[in-house]
Amino acid sequence: MADEKEDELRMLRRLAKSYGISFKQPADEWPEAHGKRFRDIQELGYKKFSTYSENVTVRSVQEPWTRQIKSRTQWLVRRACDLAFNVQPKENGWRLGIENDVMHRFLVEVACPKCRARIWRSEIEATNYKTDSKWVQALEERRKNRKSCQCPIETRPQDYYEIGTSLLFDDRVEEIVMLDSALKDLPKKKTPDRTFGLKPTEKVNELLEKVALRTSNTTEALEFTPFKLATNPPIFPFLILEAKSDSSRNGFQDIQTQTAFPIWKFLTLQRKLQLKTECASEEPLVWFLGNRGSEWKVYGCYVDETYGRLRYNIHPLWGGDLTTLDGALQLILIVDYILDWARDIYRPSIMRGLKSLVTGKGYDEVSLDLESEIYSVKDRVFDWIPPEAADFEFEEHLGTVIEDLDPEAGTGQNDLLDGLPNTKLGSFRSASQVNYRFNGLNITEDNVESLLILIQGPDDELSMSSMHAQNLDIKLQSCNELIVTTQHTLDEIESMWTGEKRKTDSAFSSASDVELYVILEYRCFISPSWDVVRELTCLAVSKPAFVIVQECASSKGGYRTRELSNPPSTCPSTSLYEAIDCLMSDSALQILQASITSTFLSIRPSHAEKELQSLMLEFRALDHSEISRMVEEYSKCVRNKSSKRMQPISLPQYLKSGGQGRKGYEAVMRQKKAEVEAWSSKYRRRTANRTFARRSARVTHVTEIDGHGFSCSRCSRGRLDGFAAQWQPIRTKPLTNNTMLVQAVSLDTAVEIRQERNDFCLFLLGMGPEIKDDGTIAEIIQEHLNSGKMYHTLLHGPSPNVERRHGPALWNLSRPYRRGAEREKRDLKAWIAELK
Repeated sequence: MADEKEDELRMLRRLAKSYGISFKQPADEWPEAHGKRFRDIQELGYKKFSTYSENVTVRSVQEPWTRQIKSRTQWLVRRACDLAFNVQPKENGWRLGIENDVMHRFLVEVACPKCRARIWRSEIEATNYKTDSKWVQALEERRKNRKSCQCPIETRPQDYYEIGTSLLFDDRVEEIVMLDSALKDLPKKKTPDRTFGLKPTEKVNELLEKVALRTSNTTEALEFTPFKLATNPPIFPFLILEAKSDSSRNGFQDIQTQTAFPIWKFLTLQRKLQLKTECASEEPLVWFLGNRGSEWKVYGCYVDETYGRLRYNIHPLWGGDLTTLDGALQLILIVDYILDWARDIYRPSIMRGLKSLVTGKGYDEVSLDLESEIYSVKDRVFDWIPPEAADFEFEEHLGTVIEDLDPEAGTGQNDLLDGLPNTKLGSFRSASQVNYRFNGLNITEDNVESLLILIQGPDDELSMSSMHAQNLDIKLQSCNELIVTTQHTLDEIESMWTGEKRKTDSAFSSASDVELYVILEYRCFISPSWDVVRELTCLAVSKPAFVIVQECASSKGGYRTRELSNPPSTCPSTSLYEAIDCLMSDSALQILQASITSTFLSIRPSHAEKELQSLMLEFRALDHSEISRMVEEYSKCVRNKSSKRMQPISLPQYLKSGGQGRKGYEAVMRQKKAEVEAWSSKYRRRTANRTFARRSARVTHVTEIDGHGFSCSRCSRGRLDGFAAQWQPIRTKPLTNNTMLVQAVSLDTAVEIRQERNDFCLFLLGMGPEIKDDGTIAEIIQEHLNSGKMYHTLLHGPSPNVERRHGPALWNLSRPYRRGAEREKRDLKAWIAELK
């Protein structure tokens, strides 16, 4: 067996040489195009942990991420030592135990959701190859304007959540790399352990389709990805990882050889794009990280031409051991640098090259449209952080995507807020700025099997979850709010709400005519960051998918399915559009009032009296619902995590069974979590259709003055249900100088409702308050205090567990305008004093 492997490696080396693949020595000369970057890697490779730690206390004031890097380094060393000296795992054990922590920066975002400033910057920032390019000047200007986050720690998520997952990059584990036909008989090492590339967002896919059409008549179509067997694969991969256990006979030379052809393919893709654009500022570059147990090496891979022949070079740049503090710190900083290069240099360069092909303009003439970049990822906004954290998924999506090109572009406030101070005891918001969210689970014939397999969790047989199929069947069977409509209509509703256009929403798509069973719910509330949020939640199951759900549900446990009793007839699309239009026609004042009362409605078939029979749909107040919980739970599968919880053991159980202390317990739990995540990643290509999760959002300014509701029979119906206080404008005193003062109780998602001090926000309406020349905003708040009354509300995060714990107390609040308690008045006086 060993001889066979040696023969295989020798054959690979000979073949690599014939393809111009060259394995460089560390002392070999660097290419001019990448010399500065390779020097940066070398400089980071000389960093000492002792020196870095000495400055952390001072640096963390302006650079808060330095403290976290120090902690990550110490944790990584402890983990590597534990694996090397105690566990001694095989290759997969090393990968599961440490790889995600090394690549941590590629899996998270870099901007604070509250202030949009940076929570991280690279120790050394990557630069463009051509220093005279206008893109260099633009990048330098953006970097100069970037600010470090100075928000108090308690106002941000815990470090574990790191704000959110990256929307710009995607990775694949053991994905087959499709090489040239001449290489089809290569041995099995066409599947690198892990690769990273650019995430194919909706707008990026549209750009690729246009490129494909434009180049369809050429002799050779442009390739975007080498992962031809994968669904929605990353494009133009630029980073590759290969691992071996420390007990493996394979040295780093063998690791290089095994990975040579995937590297060659990645460089070839970049070079072909460069040739088609004729003029490009960036030369092809691929990074390669190889490890053998705790030993890691970093390589830079590039293309040059020698005597008229192309050479694909693999050049070692750094090596170190993660069981040492210096080695762990250096690798963390190097991975940070590669991410910085990928965000600021590589991705914009690829996008400009593609846009150059579409527009026919030169590479240096095209510009990246900021708006298109914003909307290119807005359907992914709910997949960023685990659900236990606060309401950050939608809060940050707009600014985070803007930050990709200009992080300061998304921080501009409404003109009404210009000049108002930032204070600790209260906030200011414009009532006209409203966040629209669409939160949907769209189960179709194409994706239902993927959903039921992924939600089942680790299972070598890839079986579908009969339990969850039964839950879906029971929910549809027992629901009185079921609407039957088409896929096209649902797509149009999402487009009305957030502007998102889906691929199925096309006259050429047969999927657009498929009928769905739909449950629609509407919430209007204020988020923990004091944003007004209007959210549509949708559970949709196509009729063909429902048949599969019932077949799966009845496959185990003696469960018997039946046809839907009294299934509703198909609802005309115009009726649904009119109902959604009712919701969207409210004025800024009505929306603010609805958010203060935490409005929660279902959109359901009408059972109204004769005068309302012309309306097929009506609004009904809800005090709780399982739909949001189901949508949230099932949508977790899109995040490459099983929604099926691990079966954790408690610390006492672990110790009783012979466990070795708290640190050992934490290591066991991390290992279990890593195994679940690895399963989801490993089987991603077999269950890759994750289109069931629909998330989109937009922020808009509502300018309508005349309210909707009184003249609408559907909306005024609320008065008959005792719901007028929530759905109709709140009958209270007039506004105080075009402002509304709101006091809120925050919901603690982990325990219960609790609050050490009162939170206040002054909402500005219309043209804002009229402040005299010698007046202040504090005087307006004093007017509210003198009146003795204020609005009261709850700040809602996206946690269904809180709703299940507190139930009706959270929604459709009664008497939101009332006298303030003494404690509230005391805290309001403190805010006024702070403003003065």
